[in-house]
Amino acid sequence: MKIRGPFSADRPKRRDVAFRQGLLHVAAILTLLLTVACSDPLQPETDETVDAPAEFTVPVPGLEISLVEPGAEPRQTLAPDLSEGDSHSTVVTVRSELFQQLGDDPESDFGLPPVTLPLDTEVEAADGSELSVALTLGRPESPDRVVNAALAAAEGSRAGMTIRADGSVSELRISPSPESDDIARSAVEQALFQAVYGMIAFPQEPVGEGAKWTIDQPIESQMEIVQRTTVTVREMSGTTLLLDLAVEQRPRLPYLDVPGEGRVAVDEFTGEGTGSLTVDLERPLPIEGGFEMYGTQQYSDPDTGYVVRQRTSMATEWDSP
Repeated sequence: MKIRGPFSADRPKRRDVAFRQGLLHVAAILTLLLTVACSDPLQPETDETVDAPAEFTVPVPGLEISLVEPGAEPRQTLAPDLSEGDSHSTVVTVRSELFQQLGDDPESDFGLPPVTLPLDTEVEAADGSELSVALTLGRPESPDRVVNAALAAAEGSRAGMTIRADGSVSELRISPSPESDDIARSAVEQALFQAVYGMIAFPQEPVGEGAKWTIDQPIESQMEIVQRTTVTVREMSGTTLLLDLAVEQRPRLPYLDVPGEGRVAVDEFTGEGTGSLTVDLERPLPIEGGFEMYGTQQYSDPDTGYVVRQRTSMATEWDSP
């Protein structure tokens, strides 16, 4: 079947530009960037001004946890142990990179600058099956001069998470400060969403040191991507755990549908990473550590051979002041 649109030899230039922008936007979401910005700089400009919502909720797809090895005795059932009113401070730093080559064009850098978010957390509700955790942003920072200047207005922004009994996050709520512009909103939302996908969920079975389990979680996008995290317990001391992580992303399907443009073959898709986290069951967020992921992707039109190549990376780091 011939794809109509940008891969055709007689395609209009306007459709070619629209397709390239659309593919970049889709690919950035479905790979390692996990962007949920309320405003996208790749979208065409219009004369209309759209007010950003005061608060919006991002549902997080459910996951599957499979115990591989229970580990040594003594064993215990791991789960968040939080009470209403508990408060803590955590700092998360995220980095996302995307290098993309369209056809024979030179490779372009569409990465996002690192962003550091100081987060004050407070447990608003704890009913046993779910936890509601409020987050308040301190002064976010970035080494990028433009982004850092914009982030000053994001201080005091609010967010929230609903955490299941197994430690997984079911939804993320974001309330940007009214003074935040599009740059600040995009940077904060990207950082928070990336952090959520770094949270650790626990199996129902009791485990000890050396235990291993897998977490399979879909990433919502125009192409189905599954992220598998393999967790190994290196050390256990009271409520504190030192966990080693191995992360892999893979597509469910060998093609990508670009809305309004056609179907693109997925020739190559890799996404792998490693890291370690220190987790305290009495705190809602990791207290130390992080992980990095790297990947390569290639998409093509089966009829014309037009190729889009990507190199991606992502890093998330946690610290407690």
